[in-house]
Amino acid sequence: MPVNPDSARDSGYFIYLVTVELGYKEHIIDGYKSDLALLNQDEKNNVALIIEAKSIISINKTSVFPKVRSERAEKQLIKIRELLKSGHKVCYCFVSLGPFVKRIEIVDATHTYRDLLQECINEGLQVKGVSLKYENGEIQMNNTIEVDLMNRH
Repeated sequence: MPVNPDSARDSGYFIYLVTVELGYKEHIIDGYKSDLALLNQDEKNNVALIIEAKSIISINKTSVFPKVRSERAEKQLIKIRELLKSGHKVCYCFVSLGPFVKRIEIVDATHTYRDLLQECINEGLQVKGVSLKYENGEIQMNNTIEVDLMNRH
């Protein structure tokens, strides 16, 4: 399903992107179902950026992720690592569904999720954090959020 990527592009948050003409929600790339895929303007079938979004629901200034072990999230990171190695650009975006969260701590008792995330970062994964707000009848990007990958609780 096509979506308009203008708000993300116009905000400058994904400024490192190539020029984008069209985005696809839940687009499949090399067997991976992305949350959002932005396509190159000049090559309509060439994916410019794959975006994986992780929702954060919290009223605290600092939120912990993941709250519970998720085999699905670990499998996603393994597939994302493969996509990165094959040359795809991927952004892993933590999205707070409210304006309260200022920091996300990656706390993982088994270290599997955090280690996989770090491997993906080493392969070029962009990790971002944003908060949203509801204003004037629409959802808007509110602020950036710090993502702390080194937290060793």
